[in-house]
Amino acid sequence: MHARQAVEPLVEVLRDVGEEDKVRAGAAVSLGWIGDAQASEPLAEV
Repeated sequence: MHARQAVEPLVEVLRDVGEEDKVRAGAAVSLGWIGDAQASEPLAEV
């Protein structure tokens, strides 16, 4: 599954939760993007 496909449902959920939870969820999404980017780098560069 592509990262953007996974994020779209999260965006819908974020609209229904409190502000503090939105911040936490946003941080989790950002960390997921960072993990995806690192995972796509060749192992020789890591």
